[in-house]
Amino acid sequence: MLIKIAKKQKMNKRGDIPVTILALGVVVICTLALLTFIIANLKTNQMALGINSMESLNSDIEKFHTYINLGYSAEEAAGFIDSATYDLANQEVRFEIKYPKDKPKFITTYTLKKQGE
Repeated sequence: MLIKIAKKQKMNKRGDIPVTILALGVVVICTLALLTFIIANLKTNQMALGINSMESLNSDIEKFHTYINLGYSAEEAAGFIDSATYDLANQEVRFEIKYPKDKPKFITTYTLKKQGE
């Protein structure tokens, strides 16, 4: 009787097609999920560029204010920081971050103006 059941199971091919379709569907869904994660990772890395440069800019501004609080003039404090330039005519300090430095695709600028006296 066990031999008859085994022969009947080999002859049943109706279940093979849905199982094959299910397996292919799972493979396609997993592939799409991986592709989505790869695309999201690339976009996140591009956004991280902006976040990193803003962090660098904020760090430079904090350094500038630290030098001012230590008693340096704005011109001297700007001289200590690579990204800062001091405009004597307008009495303003300009911070500029360029990435990449050779051919900038991303430029962040922040200007500190002296308040009215």
